[in-house]
Amino acid sequence: MDNNMEHDMQVAAIIARELGGETLTPREEEILREWTGRSPGNREFHESCRAGKFLEDFDRTVALSDARARWEQLHRLTRPSRSWRRQALYAASVAVLLVLGWWSWPGSGERKPLPAGETIDPARSKAILVTADGQRHVFEERDTSFSTIHSDILFSGGEMTDATGKRQTETYAGGRNLIIVPVSGIFSVTLQDGTRVFLNSASRLEYPVTFSESSREVTLEGEAFFEVASDTARPFIVHAGRVNARVLGTSFNLLAYVEEPVHELTLLSGRVEIEANDKITGLRPGTRASWEVASSRVEVKEIDPATCSLWKEGIIMLDERAMDAVARMLERWYDVHMIFEEGVQGHQHTFTGKIDMNLDLGSVLQTLTLLGGPRFEIQGRDVHVYRNVINHK
Repeated sequence: MDNNMEHDMQVAAIIARELGGETLTPREEEILREWTGRSPGNREFHESCRAGKFLEDFDRTVALSDARARWEQLHRLTRPSRSWRRQALYAASVAVLLVLGWWSWPGSGERKPLPAGETIDPARSKAILVTADGQRHVFEERDTSFSTIHSDILFSGGEMTDATGKRQTETYAGGRNLIIVPVSGIFSVTLQDGTRVFLNSASRLEYPVTFSESSREVTLEGEAFFEVASDTARPFIVHAGRVNARVLGTSFNLLAYVEEPVHELTLLSGRVEIEANDKITGLRPGTRASWEVASSRVEVKEIDPATCSLWKEGIIMLDERAMDAVARMLERWYDVHMIFEEGVQGHQHTFTGKIDMNLDLGSVLQTLTLLGGPRFEIQGRDVHVYRNVINHK
């Protein structure tokens, strides 16, 4: 560790202990006085920490992989006592911001903060339904209901219900409806068999006007969480590219975006059989199957199933996710275009932790930067990604 970094770590640990209620030694007080007297920015940073002006933000700030080594070093230095556990945890967040070098006050002339840009709101409920007879219906915030020659549709409380049942005409027997969820959209639908489908941004679900007597088959492009109604006589089959998922009554998450090189199916309950390359792979609850689109070779591993559907509430759990994959996710959720500037490669940064995408885009980007990711600048609907050069003193 270089001397500048070591000194920053030392100051960070002193601030953490101070906020944790510990008594500083005379030497620690001297180090802190010297550091706060070095510049107005340092002094205001310290005063803000003591006033608790931003500690509440730490609940949405997590230690991502690129900052993990520094976080662990800091944890060893602070050694919070049990009685001060939560307060010391907040103090540690202050120290992480300091060590990463991304705190600045106006006029300090020291470290440039993340440019805020304009506020870009997260995804909200919206979709387009294209019925089998070619009609297009746009769903947003307003409740509505309508009937066509072959369908009865209700949209209420942000969810669409297809109440067609067995009523259909010979003209549209075998016809299919299409739900299109645009970028920065999210949508849920209850199909005529009672199956609920939660669709993520930039996703498409195609389903028949009426399910047949032998099976219930839909086609997905994008990401969706399924709560499949039990029907032992009619398996529920999801077609996603060259892979098919066959279930009876279960809940699972399926990620199958065309632009993603790897697709995933995570099973929460019940049983799923995945058919790929004429091979059938069975899953049990708490497992995830992933396959590269190019080969369709399926790999299965155990995971925490509770995390896979949190995106429905706007919470994203990242597990060593590369920056380029995170960028594509942000593009879909916020309807922006991520531009990697010269010297920035999408695989250079990986993230592990929780991201709250109910926040505006600027807040999410700032969290990623503060925790070791690249630097971002919002210009209209474009987001430029720059190398994060940290200037230590």
